[in-house]
Amino acid sequence: MVKPATEPSPSTDGRDARWSDHRANRRQQILIAAAAAVCESGPDVGIQEIADRAVVPRSLIYRLFGDRAGLDTQLRQHVIDDVMARVVPTLSPEGTFLEAISRTIDAYVSWCSANRALHRLVSPRAPSGPGGDHAVVDAKTEVGLRISKVVDVVLAAGSPSSWASQSLAFAMVGMVDVTVDRWLDGPPDSVDAEQLSAQLQRWVWLLLRDTAATHGIVLAPETQVAELFR
Repeated sequence: MVKPATEPSPSTDGRDARWSDHRANRRQQILIAAAAAVCESGPDVGIQEIADRAVVPRSLIYRLFGDRAGLDTQLRQHVIDDVMARVVPTLSPEGTFLEAISRTIDAYVSWCSANRALHRLVSPRAPSGPGGDHAVVDAKTEVGLRISKVVDVVLAAGSPSSWASQSLAFAMVGMVDVTVDRWLDGPPDSVDAEQLSAQLQRWVWLLLRDTAATHGIVLAPETQVAELFR
């Protein structure tokens, strides 16, 4: 006779949940310490320095992340999450086109300028571990698709083209990403973050304005983005 499956007791479930929460908190503690260590010592910082900063035994890092590659992969995702937390809220259709462009590019450039060492982990030239490229590509894809929704609305007033909307959106994302990467790797006497952001804002605006013009739409800098969503 087959015995019915035994349901786990509430006390067992509670212990499992607490243990899972404890591991998640420890993992986050180590990732925060690793990010701080990278900022201070660079991307090649050692595991022991990270463990000392997190005030945990080195062995715990290996238990939670498997190996250095596992830690690097989750640290890269941690950095991407931080960037996205800064950039995604700026993509809302508020203000004029110039204000919207300025808001997003300022947020990205200021984050990169303040976190140069962390940016190297997710830059176009960063060495990637398992899943590393996918995490970066997924983040850029999300931003590109969000921007393309706005461009879709802009072009809908003329001759709409989803291909043009997505192509333009990803061209903007790629241009900003690579330009900032080159700037961070350039000489210290180059333009400052404010000047770089202003130039990128102008380029993005010109791309949007000229693409709209080819679809028979005249965009003015003072046009409210929200007006197009009504």
